[in-house]
Amino acid sequence: MSTSSSMNKHMIHPLKHACLGCLLLAMVFSIAGCEAFAFFTQVISPEKTPAVFDLPPVRTAILVDDTSNQLGDPNHTGVIAQRMIFDFVQSQKLTQEQTVNYRFVRDLEGKLGTDFERTPVDEIGRTLGADQVIHVNIDYVQMSVQPGIIEPKAIVTLKVIDVIKAIRLFPEPSPVSDIEGLETSKRGYRISVELPRSVMMEIDSGTKNLLYRQLAEQIGYQAARVFYKHPAEEDGKGPGKPSTEG
Repeated sequence: MSTSSSMNKHMIHPLKHACLGCLLLAMVFSIAGCEAFAFFTQVISPEKTPAVFDLPPVRTAILVDDTSNQLGDPNHTGVIAQRMIFDFVQSQKLTQEQTVNYRFVRDLEGKLGTDFERTPVDEIGRTLGADQVIHVNIDYVQMSVQPGIIEPKAIVTLKVIDVIKAIRLFPEPSPVSDIEGLETSKRGYRISVELPRSVMMEIDSGTKNLLYRQLAEQIGYQAARVFYKHPAEEDGKGPGKPSTEG
């Protein structure tokens, strides 16, 4: 009998703990009310940052223009495009089959030579077999604003061109600012991209090239997130910011 009684006591204890846990949870909600509910909701379903423009899930080419070679190496435009493609696929915004490998953009650039820069974006897109083109223009790049202080930064303009209709999808056409016409307007969506500040009295070419590459990665990371809903915690992070990639 003593053995049976002891077993019953051990079986009751877990039930007591479970009931006590439920009671405490109920007390938290009753005391804190909406704030507690919001906290538990956020834990279960993290806050999302909406897309600035919800990219249509069709075959997409990414064209990066750095005509003045401000990023220090022509290959860094490919770093931007490949990062964007990676994030689109990882987020399931696009499938791998819905993206155009940037190698084909490079091949076309080599084939057209100096005519590549003069070729309309929609025409390049058609040649690549794309339905739309994300055009990324490198407007401005800085490495340092004063001696000894390294502050890599870039200003980038984004546009989305409908290849089939030969019009801009994003930003939405405006009769006020698009005085040059929809196909030729230079209006776009601008983003600012920065890397953490650091102190370096001297910077060698290898370090500078590494920073330019990190900046290119960060541009791709932030540019991609303009086009799909993503966890808010990813904002302000990225591959160019050590220990923060989301």
